[in-house]
Amino acid sequence: MELVSSVQSYRDKFATGLAKRYLPNLLPGETAPDYGLAIELAVRDVRVAVDRLSELDDQVAYARTDQVSRSKERLKLVREELYPRTVAVRGEIDLALGRDQGMGLHGMRGRTRRSPPALQRQLKYALARLADPERKTPALKHRQAFVDRDRWLQQLQPLYLELETLSRAIERGRAEVPALTSEKNAAMAAYDLSYRDALALVKAAFTAAGLTGTLITNLKPYYQRRRMAAQARRKRQARAAASAVTEPAAKTAAPATQDKDRVAVPVSIAEWLEDNRRLVNA
Repeated sequence: MELVSSVQSYRDKFATGLAKRYLPNLLPGETAPDYGLAIELAVRDVRVAVDRLSELDDQVAYARTDQVSRSKERLKLVREELYPRTVAVRGEIDLALGRDQGMGLHGMRGRTRRSPPALQRQLKYALARLADPERKTPALKHRQAFVDRDRWLQQLQPLYLELETLSRAIERGRAEVPALTSEKNAAMAAYDLSYRDALALVKAAFTAAGLTGTLITNLKPYYQRRRMAAQARRKRQARAAASAVTEPAAKTAAPATQDKDRVAVPVSIAEWLEDNRRLVNA
């Protein structure tokens, strides 16, 4: 960070400048303050805020990735294993007992569901009926028909339990991501406040020490260059998007407006930090 590196590089110089300016005003018995330490504590506060923000950014990204991964895993489990096996077991029951009698045993009405939540609800009810010892097996439709409720349970229950486990993990993720995102937003606000306060303190100290030019040299131009580069990148992206439009009526989305007092949050936390510091220095 430019603010931190500037303080570290010029701490002795501005501490000397402040001492030269203010120490002559000390009264008898008073102790000279450590100007360098005061500024160092301010930038440490910024580092702590950045570390916390980066940590939460990683946690949010991991939680979102994990949720997507588990959703894909659940869908694959249903499509490739559980749905075909459910159809097969249901077919065996209906063939052995007849459609109406079979439904009386497994309780599955209508078509076998393909979506994971719907199939999970269907199977929860059907497996409970198959496992219930009080529920008698209806009379066979054909003498040669084969009925084995334990076998049907063994075919479906392990996969169903796996589906339940994945579904619970997905639900936890749905609750976890918003909570972590809320923490991340609070950390962004904390960083915003910490950086603005530290920068104001550093500016005041450098000015009082007669080092304003040094501060501007080490802070502002860097972010001005970053801003110009970001503007050029956005223009290139806009031109590329416009050239990709094939229909004359197609419109590109208008860029979001940005409040002076509220920093918009890009996808990348690094970009957000840079944009935030640019606004502070503008």
